[in-house]
Amino acid sequence: MAQDYTITSQSESQERRPDGTYEPVIEVGYQTTTTPPVVGTVTVPKHLVKDHVKFVEAVKTAVEAAVASHNAVAQL
Repeated sequence: MAQDYTITSQSESQERRPDGTYEPVIEVGYQTTTTPPVVGTVTVPKHLVKDHVKFVEAVKTAVEAAVASHNAVAQL
């Protein structure tokens, strides 16, 4: 799973919502330590930066979901 990964980048961006408005987000790049590595980017709401614990949990959850999706597709 994505329990072993490295954060490779972090930047501010905006993500379009279904209603056409934009939400500030943090784009977080990651790379797993598996062989072969899984490399990707996830986004988390920017307001979570104010609460370090919630931000870290959101990043961890998003990375694990992205890696699980990648692995599921790779096994097709």
